[in-house]
Amino acid sequence: MSRRDSRLERLFGDGAPAFCAAFDLVPDPLGVLWAIRGRGGAIADFETGYSNPAMAQMIGVPTEASMGRRLVAEAPDFREDETFTRMRGVLESGRPEVVEVAIGSGDGPIGRVRGVFVHRAIPLGADGVLNLVTDVTDQRRMEDELHSYAEVAAHDLREPLMAAGLFVQQLDHRLSDGRTAENEQLLERVHQIHARARSLVDGILEYARSGASLAGSPSTPGRWWPTSPLR
Repeated sequence: MSRRDSRLERLFGDGAPAFCAAFDLVPDPLGVLWAIRGRGGAIADFETGYSNPAMAQMIGVPTEASMGRRLVAEAPDFREDETFTRMRGVLESGRPEVVEVAIGSGDGPIGRVRGVFVHRAIPLGADGVLNLVTDVTDQRRMEDELHSYAEVAAHDLREPLMAAGLFVQQLDHRLSDGRTAENEQLLERVHQIHARARSLVDGILEYARSGASLAGSPSTPGRWWPTSPLR
């Protein structure tokens, strides 16, 4: 690693370089935050530690410049942020948490990030939180498009289905006349309407299948790592 994370080295000893080398290869952004405790042991802040190249690329700040930053000290409002509460809870409970966050403005002390992300916060020793981030912005955008398409298609289906129902009613009244030319014409119209409705339904199903693997829980506004232009 280009800048040593002393707390990571204390935690893993000689295994710290192997830890970093392994996570340097992970394509998703990953970084460690270390708890800064005040009197009585309460968590008062978090300090940035090791992060992989994918994290540096995502926030647009070199690893050397993003390490050793105290988040609350640089952005006091972060103490009131849901992310601060969540990471503190991860350390207090010793259990990981997974949440989806939507970042709009991307303002904070380190870098600038916008989009929708799945944040996995995992306790790392007594004072560390391992943060693994997956960008799902494109997937959520596709799901929104699927939702909009389904609404339009459902609206378009109403017309042929209502027309088919009307023709069926007319045929019901004319059945006593046998298979007349007029009845045959009505039957052909019903077949055409059915084919159109079936085509619309097949289109919806095909589009839905293409996005089925992208389904996820609704996003929660928040920040997993305070972000803004480096200063």
